[in-house]
Amino acid sequence: MVNGKGEPVLERSAVRNLERAGVSQAVARKITGYKTISVYQRYRIVNEADIRDALTRTEAAIAKQTERKMISLSEARRASG
Repeated sequence: MVNGKGEPVLERSAVRNLERAGVSQAVARKITGYKTISVYQRYRIVNEADIRDALTRTEAAIAKQTERKMISLSEARRASG
């Protein structure tokens, strides 16, 4: 538990802040002291804004992938050799 206090509001805040900062779940569990994923997930609250943000980031990543120019294998071989 965070600071060994067991204050649920503080624990939720700590987990949420770590998640939003991009800290991996494994590292966040070490920091908070949660031994199991189920205890960690108890304090990982997901709201509508989190879902919207995830979908926006996913759409942006897909758009970036589709911007890449596709070339044929023969064109790639000519370009490299």
